[in-house]
Amino acid sequence: PKSIWIEDWIFDKGLTVEGTIEQAAFAIAEAIGLRGTGIHRGKPGIPLKEIVNQNLIEASGKIARAKVNDILKPFRK
Repeated sequence: PKSIWIEDWIFDKGLTVEGTIEQAAFAIAEAIGLRGTGIHRGKPGIPLKEIVNQNLIEASGKIARAKVNDILKPFRK
């Protein structure tokens, strides 16, 4: 069931709940089912595209520097 994902989310966030995690997950799942998520209601979500692009640029720079260092290693003393 989908509430298992919510239980994992509660645990990962380190949230404290009244009752059991299972009860809290069920209540959250029910609320989402009735009202939808914030994104569904028009709230902005995580700027995923910007985060991915920034990390991709940083990672590609690191990869390129490492590759250049590997190529130049035989020519260095």
